[in-house]
Order: sequence, then structure tokens, then C-alpha cells
Amino acid sequence: MYTIPFKTAHQYDGLVGSKAKNLSYMLNHGLPVPDGFVITMDAFNRCLEENSLDINEKRLDEKLHNIKIPETVAKDIEHNFNELLKSYHAAAVRSSSAAEDLEGASFAGQYETYLNIAAISELFEKLKACWASMFTEQVMKYLETVAADLKQLSMGVVVQGLVHSDISGVMFSANPITQNQKEIMINSSYGLGEAIVSGIVTPDQFIVNKETMAIQKEKGLKETKMIPSDEGIETLQTTDAEQGQFSITDRQAKNLAELAIEVEKLYGHPVDIEFGIQDDKIYLLQARPITAI
Repeated sequence: MYTIPFKTAHQYDGLVGSKAKNLSYMLNHGLPVPDGFVITMDAFNRCLEENSLDINEKRLDEKLHNIKIPETVAKDIEHNFNELLKSYHAAAVRSSSAAEDLEGASFAGQYETYLNIAAISELFEKLKACWASMFTEQVMKYLETVAADLKQLSMGVVVQGLVHSDISGVMFSANPITQNQKEIMINSSYGLGEAIVSGIVTPDQFIVNKETMAIQKEKGLKETKMIPSDEGIETLQTTDAEQGQFSITDRQAKNLAELAIEVEKLYGHPVDIEFGIQDDKIYLLQARPITAI
């Protein structure tokens, strides 16, 4: 099984990895997750076999950039990608490894994400790059420190309909700084969320009390924003007006907090959630445990 739709991906834990499983789980519980599909561990293993490679191969991360994707795998991926593009203008492509579920482990920033992918040739290129990112020296050393067995980890690649976010950000269902589980922290800014995740902007910060929904907020500089363009992703300087106001309203902050509470209840532990807002509609793009709490 080389591809699995989001709707059923949570049923195939051994093939899809953590991001995919979490997105599928939230989608099936009625949460606002953009649709998509997962390129599975079976597809990865078939590509290794076709190219006479082994998972323990030295410098596998370098070799994966140049592999040939077998025709049966390529056709399956292309069919699902074309179907997705009927509903979305482009896709986000993200690595999805079961290593992200390991207790006490934090893989944030160690795997690749690519945005605004609209051509099949580009999807294949980014697919190889996502696979390669799971075998970098940095990741291999980290897996050793958490005593993870590479052969036991499922690895998928998420292909998700791209939300053209006017505003995006990250929220934590428990305050990761003070570890106060009665507070939700929201960081938000303009454009796509990679600007916040990669740390190139100083976002607005909202602290929402779970019981009273009272809000404390602090304005960030919001220096730049990343937006989809014909060339991929474009980084623009924000205007004085954008920098001078909060990126989300108090109403949106409360709506986000309510979603964070719902996701936390679903998982039974504090969660770290990436979100995007397009035309005032909130979309959940990722969820993971908060490893600091």
C-alpha cells in the first residue's frame, strides 16, 4: 500500500508515522484539518529495493536524493496528488516519522517541510528530500540518545492541501514556559506558519485562561511574512499597519483556545498545535505532545 488517504491513515500506524496519524485522528474526530494523503513506509521500502539500497546504508540521506521511484509507486502518488489538486491549489509536503511519538523525544525542526508544491515533478523531488531528512547525521545521533531502533520506526510523508493562511501560528494547550496547565499560549503572525516555526519573526503572544477565557497579550514585531507565490514561497516585509496591530482578534484567540482544549481532551495530555487561518476559518495543520511538560 503506497498511499493512504487521511481519512483512514490512523488505522495504519506502522506505515504512516506520527504526523500523519495525528492529522488523521483529528480529522476523524471532526476537527478542521485540511485533507490529504500519506506516502507510506511501503513506498519507501519499495524505492530502497528498486535502487538496491538498505536502511542501514552509509550516507543514505545523500543517496536518497538521487533514487529512481518505481513506476507503480509513482503512478499511485500522481493519481492521489491530482485528486488533491481538484480541491486545493497546492500542497504542503512533510516528513512523518514514528520517532516523533517517542516518550521524552523532541524532533521539532529535524525533519523537512515543503510548502506550495503544485507540480508532480516537484512533489517527487520533495518526497526524496523528506525521506533523506530522516537519515541525516543529526537525526541518527539523536535517535541514539533516545535509544530508538531505526528498523522499528514507521516513516511516511504527508501530502496535505495547502491553506493559504492570512495568519498562522503555534499554540500550546499548557503554558510551556511556566508549565501552568490552566493556561493556553498562542503565538501568531501573518502569512504561512514557517516564519514562526523557523524563528524568523517575533510573533504576537496571547495567554488565555482555560476557565475564564481571560486574555493577556503582548504585541510582537512580526517583521516579515511568508506567502505562496508562482516561484514557491516569497518572504515580504510586513507593513507598519500590520506591525502596529495584533495579528488575531480576541475572538479568534478564544476560538483557538477552545480548539486547543478540545484537542487536549482528545489526546489526554498537553499538545502543541500548528494552525492557519484563511478567510477567518481556522485550520489545524499539526499536533504533537508537549515534551517539556
